Amino acid sequence: MKTPVFLIASLCAVVCAQAQESFGTIKSTTKLRPDNSSVTTVKDPEKHTWEETVTDASGKVQRKTTYVLDDRDLAVGAIFADGKGNILYKASYQQDGQGRTVEAVFTSADGRYLGKRRFIFDSGPTARVEDYDANGVLIARPQAVVRPRTTAPRTR
Repeated sequence: MKTPVFLIASLCAVVCAQAQESFGTIKSTTKLRPDNSSVTTVKDPEKHTWEETVTDASGKVQRKTTYVLDDRDLAVGAIFADGKGNILYKASYQQDGQGRTVEAVFTSADGRYLGKRRFIFDSGPTARVEDYDANGVLIARPQAVVRPRTTAPRTR
């Protein structure tokens, strides 16, 4: 019995469609700095990560940061490592309803609480920053930004 060609093609198409998986596109960008060092970022939608690697002019890795992303591509955590891959510290992030980071909590590589940074948005996109140590004490009070004069004062 001869099998019609369209039946074989249809069967192959079904098998191939079942074998295919949907993968996100990995995006990589390298920026060269004026001192010939570089910063390479790699965003992997399958892993929900965004990695940033800083190398010196000779190509030696200086530091690496791996951000863990949520479904909206917002960072919910980060791992900060030196050039040899040793974890220096970690961070976890909280966002408000607008997707702005409002708090970063820092821990050591072994999980000890190191402190936190709060971003306070009074109005607009600019935030006031407050840093707290491991005991919850405000490290330095935020200071108002004093802009220098751009012109000489007027004399009478």
